[in-house]
Amino acid sequence: MTLFERVYPEHRWVSRSACEEYLRGILFGNPWHAPDLPPWVSEEDGRIAGFVCVVPRPMVFRGRLIRAAVGCLYMVDPNRRNSLTALELIRAVLAGPQDLFIADGANDEARRLWLAAGGSAPILYGLHWTRLLRPARR
Repeated sequence: MTLFERVYPEHRWVSRSACEEYLRGILFGNPWHAPDLPPWVSEEDGRIAGFVCVVPRPMVFRGRLIRAAVGCLYMVDPNRRNSLTALELIRAVLAGPQDLFIADGANDEARRLWLAAGGSAPILYGLHWTRLLRPARR
């Protein structure tokens, strides 16, 4: 919780317990929770320095069931961003037992790290589409 508050100060929760409940639900309450695809935590000097939430998802690829891991809530302590913490977390996640790893909504800095660790960023899937509900009229 403390790391989340340091990394994302603009994301305020109504209460700390509401945020903890949300994280508990994503990590352990989702229907595809798998102990062999855990969230990853980096600890340095007795403090949490980084974290990656991994949410397992079953998918079908060419008629075959595969295991996908969706990474979300990827964060590294702002004071540790010049260390290897971020890259080590990514490498640990990518070495997991999943058939496919998908980073959910990575920013430019995180995308560069995923690419440096051997990932790819398909351009088409990185587009964000917007549909106007009421186009402006003259």
